[in-house]
Amino acid sequence: MSYKAITVLLYGRDDPHTLSAAAWLAAEHGARLTATPVYPDPASDLIAAGAALGAAIPQSTYDEMAELNQEIQAGLEKACRKACAEADIAYGAGEGAPRLILEDLNPIVWTALERACTLTDLVVVGRGFVKAMPQRAMQVLEDVLMRLRVPLLVVSRGVGDLTGPVAIAWNGRLEAARAVKGAMPLIAGGSQTLILQHPSVSVVEALGPEVLADYLESHELGGSDLVYFGGDDAGDALLQEARRRNVGLLVAGAYGHSRLRELVLGGVTRSLLFADEAPSLLLAH
Repeated sequence: MSYKAITVLLYGRDDPHTLSAAAWLAAEHGARLTATPVYPDPASDLIAAGAALGAAIPQSTYDEMAELNQEIQAGLEKACRKACAEADIAYGAGEGAPRLILEDLNPIVWTALERACTLTDLVVVGRGFVKAMPQRAMQVLEDVLMRLRVPLLVVSRGVGDLTGPVAIAWNGRLEAARAVKGAMPLIAGGSQTLILQHPSVSVVEALGPEVLADYLESHELGGSDLVYFGGDDAGDALLQEARRRNVGLLVAGAYGHSRLRELVLGGVTRSLLFADEAPSLLLAH
């Protein structure tokens, strides 16, 4: 029960908590970790703006943008090498695992995501990305969850979140089940497993929390504790209960609307992503 191919998304800044957690996972599971930049490409944006306005942009401006990209990429390489040294994994292309491979920026982020996610077991992203670039982050996360359908780990505080208590927000729906299956290696590595149930959440009758507990036990993950909690708002109450029990990782289904609507991810999912002092999240749709 392990991850063998992991992708970490980098937004152009040194994010030590996320990189450390991703490198640690690669070391624990003997995995190949691919670091895929998803930061905006200023040169491409400049070209698009110039074409739209019919303006002539000096070559020197393009050169400055290219230099900026090189600086960002160099900073990411330095951060990746540091994470590899801390986790004792190899850096760069080559045979064998665990190792981390940093990709160059692809200005077409959706092409980069599709390539990175087609054959990967888990996508890792930092909560710092969500907070620093909310609009771009939501576009990226929605693409990973809704179109590419890959389990997504949102790291909050680093490796410590992945070794503490794990809580599962359960309602018996397919999204929650996919999240559990995508999180199995993380559940196995947690110190305790909690199944969280809110009375306002309608649970699929045939797939109640007892069925989930039996499923986990059949995979030799030990016992799990069923916890009922209250509160007027299910999302806020879920986070409060997770904080109260010192949960490091919260596993939940990512629920959303049709892509024909402006908002794809539902309100509870967004609340979990943007909450302050929240545990790391494992989401799946």
